[in-house]
This record gives sequence, structure tokens and C-alpha cells, in this order.
Amino acid sequence: MCRCILSIFILIFGLTYLFADSNTIELRNDHIGDEYFTIRLQPTFQEDTKQFYLQSRKPDSWSRQDSLTQGITIPLVPAWTIEVEFEKADSRTQKTGMPVFEIRDIPEDMSLNPEYFTAACTRETDGCHLSRTFGDHQKDWDYLISKRHQILSEAGLTLKSSDWDKVMALARFCYLNRKKELPPEGGRYYVHPVDFCHHTAYCIGAANTLQAFCSTMQIPARTVGWYNHTACEVYLDGKWRFAENTPKRLESIPDGFDKGPLFRFNLTELMANPGKYGFLYIDGDAYYGLGHDGCMSYEKEKKGRILYNLSGYNNWIFFDWWRDVPRPININVGSVQDLILLYPESPLYYKGRRLSIKLTPFPNSINTKITKIVGQGHGIRQDFIVTNPQNIKKIRSCLLLHADDTHAMPADGGEWYYRINGKKYYLRDHGGWTIKQNYYPDTFSGKYTWDYLEFEIPIDILKIEK
Repeated sequence: MCRCILSIFILIFGLTYLFADSNTIELRNDHIGDEYFTIRLQPTFQEDTKQFYLQSRKPDSWSRQDSLTQGITIPLVPAWTIEVEFEKADSRTQKTGMPVFEIRDIPEDMSLNPEYFTAACTRETDGCHLSRTFGDHQKDWDYLISKRHQILSEAGLTLKSSDWDKVMALARFCYLNRKKELPPEGGRYYVHPVDFCHHTAYCIGAANTLQAFCSTMQIPARTVGWYNHTACEVYLDGKWRFAENTPKRLESIPDGFDKGPLFRFNLTELMANPGKYGFLYIDGDAYYGLGHDGCMSYEKEKKGRILYNLSGYNNWIFFDWWRDVPRPININVGSVQDLILLYPESPLYYKGRRLSIKLTPFPNSINTKITKIVGQGHGIRQDFIVTNPQNIKKIRSCLLLHADDTHAMPADGGEWYYRINGKKYYLRDHGGWTIKQNYYPDTFSGKYTWDYLEFEIPIDILKIEK
């Protein structure tokens, strides 16, 4: 029975959740003049995105730009986040003490853009990564089908066995056949599933291989990677399930706990409380230090991103950091919105370094050089949901501005105002805004060429689910 990811997400979002009201914020200036700033645009992974750019007034006329990536038309939105700071967290992780928030208010109509999800990869799919062994997708496909049959047969399983049993057997093969040592510097690296089966590899090869095996059976799977590791999640029994492949980690799980390598929990549940699942603390442990705000290792203050590969399931474009093309489509998980799109099932947890959560993405991992000038007579807008209303301390609006393309912007906000849910608030009457210069690095050059514009939003003017 065909189970493409799109059908699954449509099914999931038919479930009932506690829904919160959406807030619409506009940042604009209705006067004519030479003041302007330049914003960075980024792809959004959300379906039905609001048109964000005010191109003319009387009446207001809004527009949107799109980007073309791997033949997929993806809407663009401003790199603009709404951040909520809290008095205290719902809980904290052991050892590292990182704050954890349970996301309780999930919007009704938020779903992933269906353009990302087609049917699973087939023997005839074009544009796939090719193995070093064969260099031909059809030969790669035939080999993995044969290898999958061998693995299942040795485990006493057939294609008619339960999905859980089949994926467990394949995950165990990937775990048992990956290398335990770190790769030698400049050493040969096999990340394609066929090459992994022939030569073995490290975590990225094992995760890619499990994802490919699952796609041959139309069982949705995605790889997830961060600073120094790549694992996999598989959609089984109405929920994403985590699959680990690190020998040191799996061999350290105490008796009395599920030993995996396929587990009942997902990555966000594991990050929120690793000890609950027998993932004991190891020095520099990723799961204890991993956070959604870019923190990869709490002790060493290493920063990075949690990336979910959306390309490996449907066209075999895998996590592959050693090649130039084609590049996978990844979601960088840094906000509540990202998490809701990826984990529509409950429970859902946000974990970071500070007592705050980002409600909207800023910025994500498919980076563009596309910018937009916003001047007097124009404006931008977006929607956001205020989750977790308890213990809110303050709410901030944070926007990326191009440092070299801003002109005559008044320090106190001047005639610029924000309008929330139809009510207007001039920045000059509410503390103005703060512009942190050369605050954020450019993705392509690595130079700090982006400014950071920030202003506070009064809590009492927002729609918040109580």
C-alpha cells in the first residue's frame, strides 16, 4: 500500500489539538521619503504562507516572491523571528541544565509545503546521488533491493512482515556494519548506501542507508544531522521514531531500557530527557547539549544547526557534506514553527541555552542571496502564534538587515510603526528599536555583513491562548 509522505501529513493534521490564535504583525512607514532598509529573504517550509511585502497603499496591496530549488517552487519570507522570553522553563536537562519547554498550543492550519513531498524514490527517478561502486542509479536500486531481501531473509522476515520488524532488522544491519573509529584525515568516505554496504562507513553512511532501505518499501524516513553526528527517523505507527547507529552510545544503554537501534521515541523527546531512555551522560554528550537554538555542545559552546534532510526519501539526494552537487533540501530546526512542521504529533519539546524560544524561523538552512528593499510607503508582515502563555517575561521582534544597504534609518524609529491585529504602535512611542551592527555572518562569504534590528512587543496586545 502506497504511503507517500504527503498523504501522511494530510492525515496527521486531521487530528485534534489545542489551537492557539494567530497574530499578524506589520512593520511599515506610510510617509514618503528616502529612509529604507534591506532585508534578507529565505525559503519557508510552510504551506499557505501569507504575502509579506506591502507594495502599494490605498488600498493595501501585498505580494510575495518565490524561489526555484531542485525544480520545486518555494515561497520566500523575510528573515524575521518573534522570540519569547520566559521567567522559568518547564524543566531542565540533567548534567547540562539546559531549559526545556513543552509546546502545548499547536496551530490548526500549519502544515509542510506539499511540494517537498512526492512518492518515494523509484528505479526510474532522475537526479539521484550515484554510488562510487556502480555510478548508475538503476544498478544502485537493484543492488539495494537485493541487499534488503538478504537482510530480511536472514532475520526470518518477508515484505509481508510488520513495518516495525522490517525497519528494526534494517536498522540493526546499519548499526552493526558501521565503522566504530573516526575517519582518518583525508580518508575515503562512503556515504552512498550502496558504498556503505560494500565498504561500510560512519554515521552519515549508516543513516543514509537506512533512509534508502525504507524508501524502497515506501516507509517514510529522514536523516537528521548536527555538528558531529547523523542519525535517522522513520515514520511508523503514526509517529516519527528515532534510529541511532553509534556503537558507543547503544552499547552504553543500561539493562532495563530499550536497546534499539530503533526506538519508540523521536529526537525531540530524547533531547528533552536523555536519561529517561537510558542514554546516560557521556563527556561532551550531544544529546545532553543539543539545542534547537544552535547549541551543539553545551560544555564547549560549539554552535551549529540541526538539519533534517527532506530529499533522501523521494529522490535519493542524501546527506553528503563531501560533494558539491546535487545538494539536499534541508530544514534547519531553530524555531517552534519548524518543530510543529516536522513533528505534528504530540508531545513536542523546544530546548535551548536561554530561557526563550523562537516562534518563527530565523534564519533557515537553504540560504539565498535574494534581498528586498523596504522603504517609506512600504512594509512587511507575518503571522505568528504565541505558545506557552505561562511565565512570559517579554516578547521581541528580531529582523536581519543588510549592513551595507540601509539608509537614513532614524534611531528612535521615526515614522516607522508596527501594527498588530489591526492596532498601530509607533516605535518612537514604545522605546524605539535597537540595531546591532555587523551582528550576523553572511552564509556565502562568512563575513559579518548583516545587522540585527530588534524591538519589544507589549504582551498585553497579543492574542494568547490561556
